[in-house]
Amino acid sequence: MKAKLTGANPYMPLWEHIPDGEPRVFTYNGETRVYVYGSHDSIYTEYCGYDYVVWSAPADDLTKWKCHGVCYRATYDTPMYAPDVVYKDGMYYMYVAEDRGTYIYVAKSETPWGPFTDPVLTDLKFDPGVLVDDDGRVYAYWGFCESYAAELNDDMATIKEGTLVEHLIGHADSPWVKERDHLSDDDAFFEASSPRKIGDKYLLIYSKRHQQDMPELGVYGPNFGFLSYMWSDTPLGGFKRGGDISFNGGEIVPDTSRGGRATPDGIDGRGLMTFQWGNNHGSLMKVLDQWYIFYHRQTGIDEFSRQAMIEPVDVAIGKDGHPYVGRIRYENGEPVESLPVEMTSQGAYVNGIDAYLEISAGYACHMYDGTYDSVYTVSCPGGISQVARDRNDEDLRAIARRKMVIVPVYTPDSGLSDEMFESLKERYADGLKGVTYTDFDIDKKPTLVYDTPGEYSSPVMNIADGATIGFKYLQFGDKGPSAFTVRVMKMRSGDNAPEGNDLRINVRIGSYTGDIIGSVDASVTDEMTGYTGEVNVPVTGKHAVYFEFVSGDAGARYVFDSFTFD
Repeated sequence: MKAKLTGANPYMPLWEHIPDGEPRVFTYNGETRVYVYGSHDSIYTEYCGYDYVVWSAPADDLTKWKCHGVCYRATYDTPMYAPDVVYKDGMYYMYVAEDRGTYIYVAKSETPWGPFTDPVLTDLKFDPGVLVDDDGRVYAYWGFCESYAAELNDDMATIKEGTLVEHLIGHADSPWVKERDHLSDDDAFFEASSPRKIGDKYLLIYSKRHQQDMPELGVYGPNFGFLSYMWSDTPLGGFKRGGDISFNGGEIVPDTSRGGRATPDGIDGRGLMTFQWGNNHGSLMKVLDQWYIFYHRQTGIDEFSRQAMIEPVDVAIGKDGHPYVGRIRYENGEPVESLPVEMTSQGAYVNGIDAYLEISAGYACHMYDGTYDSVYTVSCPGGISQVARDRNDEDLRAIARRKMVIVPVYTPDSGLSDEMFESLKERYADGLKGVTYTDFDIDKKPTLVYDTPGEYSSPVMNIADGATIGFKYLQFGDKGPSAFTVRVMKMRSGDNAPEGNDLRINVRIGSYTGDIIGSVDASVTDEMTGYTGEVNVPVTGKHAVYFEFVSGDAGARYVFDSFTFD
């Protein structure tokens, strides 16, 4: 039996749902590890959960993650939102967002994995981020659609008199905003404050709600799937525009129907997202000699089963002192612009994922239905399906029915309540057999539940004729494969299902329209089955790989569980 891929993107097990991850590098007892502190999507029907868990990896291998267990449990009978942790004077301090971020407590521990105890109510509010400066002074940043900052007293909880800054940067417009005097399309602060320092420059990483269209990314209308930053020479003012670091809308492909085209620097003209974007939260961290952005993605139906992601980023300082972070564009050898790094499947496997492992389809960073009416125009929860229902728009429903999703997986280690776990076990006792979902919504959330802990696949479902599922990047080594195997099943047949083989799966390389290196024909049933085809073109080294589904049954929908090469 082949080993299963772990530690890619998402970098935690596929059954773990940790959004809002704040990365920290701590050395404890001589061992340097990266610790991630996030909220915990373990309620299933709403954001976050009633506990925090800690995961860490050795600084020299960010593909080997370890769970340290629960480090803090909610004081109130309500979910806790995004936390942060800092170290000062021999103690680790966790900023706890109790009661959906209404009350921010600070708890402490002598170890980076907790437990964090003795919580004290602070003066801070929603989404706190904390910076311990080089001189030991402590600064806090917080806010939802309004940005605040202050220096903290030595108690790590109260604001030092005279240091509170209101409207540190301009905020986004949105239906939730009442304050109108500090709106800024350029700053567009939404939430997720996270301070960092690069050299002597202060950076505020945050979730930006872009107000304007960004055609090259397939963004039309307000979009908060970005992690962006501003920078300053001082911690409490003077912040200037930096750029975007991360966007969770998947691979961006050219919208050739409207003149878009791919270039070495991205998309010229109009692009199309290939993944369900949604809220984003995370931060920047230097690990040994490499900087990374930690963020989260959606699974596609709602925002209640988010997953932790990681990408390496570049950092450069311009002649004027401007820090650039992300995918940096240069002119005449000088950095001039920070752009979002691509969303990948490989994550910290910077040389590519071993193609000869068993790889879950849930590591896909590209789920494209092959048409030019994007199913990813609006965010979760509900997404385009919810908009279609609200408007009673049958044309929009037809688009929504092509939307692919990643099926969330839960085990006893996922943190669900016993009641919810047993309820889901009963509801999905037959797994994905007989699934008839057409409009994805919270009440019809396809789910896989397993009784025993372990590594399980998170399939892609609702795949129609012409769709491609893509992975960036796989590593084939020097020899190259001779065969591939895909595990698929049929969700449902259309009205004119053909006899015999109803599905061809092509393996394309380089892009979703790239060369076909192998194919397999199959008569697919409602049982998950492996189908093997030959690889008839030599392939070595690192490549993006796409599985194209070509069906003789236009109304059929398929589930893609996993694949491997041999």
